[in-house]
Amino acid sequence: MVNKKSKKGPTSKKIVSRKEETQNHNQNQQEVEGMSMDLAGSLDKMKTNVEASVTQLRILVNRSLEKLDTLGTLRDELKGLKEDFKTVVDIIRLEMQAMIQEEIARLQSEVDAKIQNFHKNFAELEAKLIDTNKAKLEACLGSMQTYDRESIVEKIKDKKICPISKIEINTTLTPNVLIKEMIMEWSCKNNGGPFELFVNEVVAEIQKKKISGYTENINSINPMDKRRTALMLRALTHFNEAHCLHLAYPVTVYNIVKVLVQHEHNDEEFEEDLHYTVYHIAVHEANRGVLCEYTMLILFLINGLEHGKPDTIRKICASTIRELSYVRDNQEKLGQSGAVKTFIGVLKRRDSLIQNDAAKSLLYLCENPKNTERILVEGGVELLYEWISSKELVVEVVKLLVKITENALVCLRWRNINGIRLLFSTLKDDDCAKETKLDFLDCLINVCGLDPNSRMDMRGDDNLVAFILELGKSKEHLVKVKARELMNKINNRAKY
Repeated sequence: MVNKKSKKGPTSKKIVSRKEETQNHNQNQQEVEGMSMDLAGSLDKMKTNVEASVTQLRILVNRSLEKLDTLGTLRDELKGLKEDFKTVVDIIRLEMQAMIQEEIARLQSEVDAKIQNFHKNFAELEAKLIDTNKAKLEACLGSMQTYDRESIVEKIKDKKICPISKIEINTTLTPNVLIKEMIMEWSCKNNGGPFELFVNEVVAEIQKKKISGYTENINSINPMDKRRTALMLRALTHFNEAHCLHLAYPVTVYNIVKVLVQHEHNDEEFEEDLHYTVYHIAVHEANRGVLCEYTMLILFLINGLEHGKPDTIRKICASTIRELSYVRDNQEKLGQSGAVKTFIGVLKRRDSLIQNDAAKSLLYLCENPKNTERILVEGGVELLYEWISSKELVVEVVKLLVKITENALVCLRWRNINGIRLLFSTLKDDDCAKETKLDFLDCLINVCGLDPNSRMDMRGDDNLVAFILELGKSKEHLVKVKARELMNKINNRAKY
């Protein structure tokens, strides 16, 4: 019995497992069928979406093709417009060129006419200036009246009496340069002369042809040509700045300088005209550097200051050097060439004709420290002391003293010659002008700042300190400020 039960057990288990497998298989088959149906549905949706997308893409492509066709049409239209624009530009260019050529021809015609008229007027003026120069205008000493030389000589042969003033006169006659200049100027301004400026083209044309011609003719062997050339150069440079600038070119300056330097002139008026020409050129700042490039011109001008030269020449040379000394780059060259020594000599001999120019020139030359040293070597400090003591040329001399007391050695020399006392005694003078007071105070401030012994001397002098304090209460504001600055400097330096 037992054995039979044991045999039926395994068989029943197999039957059960097959049933389970069959059920599982059927269940899996059902799941697969469900998934197949879902996949088929998804595929149908995707197909529908793809078809819709293809349809939209086809529409977009068709639209793009239509736009491309439109762009092609626009491109063709733009190409046509470009060709039309190019044609219009070419037409405008041709018309503008024709208009410009016509305008140039018209302006050229006007300029040529003005140049022709200018040359005509210039020739007439040249003749008038020569006639003016031939008229020997002389001043009768004693009456100060001006006459034509030939006429007045004839008139006073028998009686030495001025025809106008009826007073007895000296038979010595002197050329009246001032009147001659006035006549020349009037003639130039009222007789269609070249000094009424025309258009720039005309001026440039005249500069090239006329001025260059005159500077070449200055070397002529014909005395009359040289005389006329010198006169015209003087007139041109006196009334027209453009001519002065043109004459500053190195070649033209060289021609004038060569004639001045290399020849002895028996004709004083010829030499005077050339000197005036150089002075007129030097008046314009742009020309001063060019002139100073010629060392021989500087030496010639310095030589022209000698006492034996004609007064007119000496005055022109002094004025020309003064103009050149304004330029900082010229100052060392002028000092090195002897201008400082020469001007110190002028002040030493108290040459009234050019002493003002000498003082002003030294003032500008001392902007270069080496020229201050040259003044010190030449005894200029003692010379300024003498001028201030004599109360002559005080304004110019004190300004120069202010400049050179920026040098410590000058301050030491000034103290050694008792210059501080001189400054204070002059300051106390009631006639001392406000501007001069300020310059005196500047000198004392410079000396006080650079020389310790001068500070001690001033601080130890009760009367001097009291005077400075009194100036510090002055009603003149600038004087008060300078006096207080001097007092503060003395006290501050005394601490060290």
